[in-house]
Amino acid sequence: MKYKVFNVEFDGIDKSGKDSIMHQIFAVATNKYIPKARGLLSQIAYSKLYNRDSVYDVTEGYIANTLFVLLTVEEDDWNVRCKLTGEHEKNKSRSDMEGAVVYKSNSEAFEFAYNYLLEQYKDKYEDHFLAYNTSQMTPIQIINDVVEHLEELNKNA
Repeated sequence: MKYKVFNVEFDGIDKSGKDSIMHQIFAVATNKYIPKARGLLSQIAYSKLYNRDSVYDVTEGYIANTLFVLLTVEEDDWNVRCKLTGEHEKNKSRSDMEGAVVYKSNSEAFEFAYNYLLEQYKDKYEDHFLAYNTSQMTPIQIINDVVEHLEELNKNA
């Protein structure tokens, strides 16, 4: 089978499920796709969040070959995940790690990045952008939906 869309970038704030979902996709679609946690959306989000003067020279081929997946999480669920993993304790010394402030600023930065990139490519590649709330869906539900979407995108490649 020929794959036109084979890169899958899972992005979102810490504790949104990127790594878990990225690793589990291999069990569902073994070696068909190249998944990664933290891609272009993360670069754009953190550039905005930390006022970095970064510009990414993105080619149309990169967009054509990539499925961008934004993972969000509800604040209450995020707080539980942070407590379970000791995230707040590990980052206590960082000035930017103040619970609700971090959640809000990071979520807004990722939403900005997603909408920014989607707006630039929606005319031709709108179907290369997906978003899931990991508080409302299980990892396997998201993975199955992503794989089904990839199969559809590659059907006529």
